[in-house]
Amino acid sequence: MSTFTGTLTIISNQSSLDGDLLLKSGIPDTAQAMFAATQFLVKIRKLQSGQLIDVRGQKVPSISAILMDDARAASLQPSGVASLNPTFDAAAAESDLIRAFAELGSSTVESKKTAKRSAEEKVAETEGKKTTKSARKDRSNKKNE
Repeated sequence: MSTFTGTLTIISNQSSLDGDLLLKSGIPDTAQAMFAATQFLVKIRKLQSGQLIDVRGQKVPSISAILMDDARAASLQPSGVASLNPTFDAAAAESDLIRAFAELGSSTVESKKTAKRSAEEKVAETEGKKTTKSARKDRSNKKNE
């Protein structure tokens, strides 16, 4: 059994991996195997056309097909990427991903703080009370007097 990594293409009930027709192994009728492969990819594995995937199966070069046993979304760094794209830098990609998540996290934290402050001020306005921050300021001013 081999693993093939490539871009999934789905047109109607026919799926292919970088031009090789995907057939579900164990089904002798070609049309049924083609339909079963596409249904397996879309309904069971929830994969979409254009997605990078790994397919485990056996290549049939005489008809440019792969008898597929299993498939899944490709990992971030599939085997063989270096040979397909020598300019790909996994460390830089990982660093970019970490930075993007850190920025997302910090903006989310800041948004939550701003939303909390805004909510406290609205509650204080409706109840005619001072906000926590201004109440602290008043207490501090009284101590200093």
